[in-house]
Amino acid sequence: MVNKKGKFTLINDIKDLELEKIEKGDLKKLEEIIQEKLGISFLSMSERLSNNLKDKAEELTLSFRNIAPNGDYSQLLEDNDSMATFLKESASNVDNWNILGLDPVQGHPELIHFTFGNKGVDDGQTLTGHVFINKSGVVRHSFVSVED
Repeated sequence: MVNKKGKFTLINDIKDLELEKIEKGDLKKLEEIIQEKLGISFLSMSERLSNNLKDKAEELTLSFRNIAPNGDYSQLLEDNDSMATFLKESASNVDNWNILGLDPVQGHPELIHFTFGNKGVDDGQTLTGHVFINKSGVVRHSFVSVED
């Protein structure tokens, strides 16, 4: 498809993803549609987030009081060095990123915001990853953050 500005896109609008046809919680079907319509997989987004996490691990530890590795509060990490090591070596595994949702970006209709949670940290929603993709399936920006 070609958008109003003459640029090639895979979809014209987030509605073209036909998300309403997916049963709630059917992440496999969601990923199939994203792959088919945007040409990008959750795995490639997760790889990007894992690299972001490795690059920012030390900085991110400043936002944590502690980390419960894989939700195991009996193994609580409380010092920055052990938290940074855990983030780089364990939490950064691509399998730890789970899709939480996707939304259009207000003010930037050409972008779709994908939010991921990292199940390696606490309950899986403390460390989040954000990937912004244009309608041609190109990652425009990604980052990880700590939620309060």
